[in-house]
Amino acid sequence: IDQVQDIEANQERMTKDNLKSLTLTVKKMMEMKSEEYNGKIPPSARDELLDKIAEIDVGETGYVYIVGATEERNENYPNVSALNNNLGHYVLSKDRERDGEDIYNAQAPNGEYIVQQIIERGENTSEGEVAFYRYPWKNPSDPKPRDKIAALTYYEEWDVVIGASSY
Repeated sequence: IDQVQDIEANQERMTKDNLKSLTLTVKKMMEMKSEEYNGKIPPSARDELLDKIAEIDVGETGYVYIVGATEERNENYPNVSALNNNLGHYVLSKDRERDGEDIYNAQAPNGEYIVQQIIERGENTSEGEVAFYRYPWKNPSDPKPRDKIAALTYYEEWDVVIGASSY
């Protein structure tokens, strides 16, 4: 039994390390694109970047997502509605199928507001750090919620929370 627990703990640690690395890599990609355009990324370049991020494989079942963290208007992106007044909206969803959708009030079976927790935990991360969060999640194609773990971090320039997650 101890060996099984050791193996499970090691798998958990490896999953967390991978999710952390992916989350911070995505943040770095966003920072580099922002630097390339001096903080004024045109919509076409933003969409190209989001397409690249959406293609990142997170194991067999995971994906990267980006959720808006504010209701404020982002002055760097006045013409990009996905980055304005986007509290709890997907900026980037699995396969980009739900981009722009308001998921702020998504609830777990126990009543917990999952996306509100994602935003809060992500916003409270320090530079170069992530917060981990386990929660039940149901994509539209799933018959029932599945347990998921995500590494979360905040990207202030876009005012979004980045998550790399896996089931």
